[in-house]
Amino acid sequence: MAQKFYVLDFGGPLTVNVFGADEETPVLPVSATIDIINMDSGATVLTGGVCAVASGLAAYTIPDGAPYMAVPGRYVGYMAVLIEAGNKQTEEVYFNVFSKSSTLIIERWRAKTEDSAPTAEQVDDDEAREWIDQAVGWINNRMASGYTSTLASIAPAPTATDTEFIASVASLLARTAWYAGRGTYRDDEISYDARAIANEWEALDKYFEGLNTSAIYDVIDVSGDTFDGVTNRNRDHVFWRGKYFDEIDSVNYPYYASWFGY
Repeated sequence: MAQKFYVLDFGGPLTVNVFGADEETPVLPVSATIDIINMDSGATVLTGGVCAVASGLAAYTIPDGAPYMAVPGRYVGYMAVLIEAGNKQTEEVYFNVFSKSSTLIIERWRAKTEDSAPTAEQVDDDEAREWIDQAVGWINNRMASGYTSTLASIAPAPTATDTEFIASVASLLARTAWYAGRGTYRDDEISYDARAIANEWEALDKYFEGLNTSAIYDVIDVSGDTFDGVTNRNRDHVFWRGKYFDEIDSVNYPYYASWFGY
C-alpha cells in the first residue's frame, strides 16, 4: 500500500527492509540511493537521492520544501540498495501526496455508494480518490470539461454543481464495476436488478448527446468582426440555444448586439 502524505509534508521516511540471502536475516547494506518518479506524468522528480542505511534497513527522508510535495500526486521511489559488493537490488516504494481540499467530493461520493458497496472496504478514501479521477477522465473523453483530477484534487476548483455531477459519475462507475456481469438475480436473502444501472447509463449518455448537439450553436470563435465556424442554424436562424438574432441581449452581450446592429 502506498504511504500517505499531505501537501507540504516532509520526513517520512521512505523505507525498504534489507535481508541476506536467506531473506530473513537483517544485513547492513553498503549504501543506497533513490530515484523518485511522478506516476501521473512519468517525470523524474529526484535522481540519486542519498539514503541512510542501518542493519536491515535503507531509508530516505523527504526534505522540507521538496518541490514534488507541493502539489497532489502519485509517486514511486526506486531505491537501489547495494547490499554487498556485487549485489545491488532495487525495490519500489510507493507514496501519495493528498490535498486536504479533496475531502468534500470524497464525502459526496461515499454518500452515493455506501449503501450499494459489497463491502465497507470499497468505500474508503483511497477507493474514492481513484473513482473520482476516473470520473473526470471519463467526462473529458466525452466533452472537454476543463478539469483535471489527481487523487480527487480537481483543478481548477469545481463549482458546486460540477462537484455534484462528478461525484455522481464516479458513483455510477464504481457501482457498475462492483456489479458488472452479475445480471439480474433474486434468492431468499438478496436480490439485484441490473436494469437500474443500465437506466442510469442511458440517461447519462442522453445528457452528453444533448450537450454535444446543442454545442453546434454555442461554440463561438470571435475573430475581428466575424463569427468563425458557426454554420449550423435552424430555419428560424436560432443561435445560442434558442436566442434569435433579433433578440440578442444588448446589455449582457453588447459586442454581438452591436455586430448585428441592435
